[in-house]
Amino acid sequence: MDSPKPPTIVEELTCATGDGSAYRGTISVTGSGKTCQLWASQNPHEHSRTPEKYPCKGLKSNYCRNPDNERMPWCYTTDPGTRWEYCKVPTCGNEHVPARLKCGQAKVKPGKCFNRIVGGCESCTDPCTDD
Repeated sequence: MDSPKPPTIVEELTCATGDGSAYRGTISVTGSGKTCQLWASQNPHEHSRTPEKYPCKGLKSNYCRNPDNERMPWCYTTDPGTRWEYCKVPTCGNEHVPARLKCGQAKVKPGKCFNRIVGGCESCTDPCTDD
């Protein structure tokens, strides 16, 4: 008797699916061409979406991300007159992530997070929050 196969982990993506919450590419300019502010920086815009508070959201460098379930990846800008803008990131198409996979949008308790797996969600031990 064959043992069941383990779930397949969907890797972090360099293209966007759905709301782009799994996007981990290196685009660092907004749709209008403004340079993104470093996520760890509080200048020129102070904010609470820091790598320390969102450890599993990929808030590295000044890359476009979607840590808070906006409609698409975005970033704070280095323009003091523009706090934030959406980014234009390439879309993957439907073949990369099953339609029923909604782990990145799940609201979870502090201290829990979800890995993206084909066919459902699996809890993990990373100290993540989705708020």
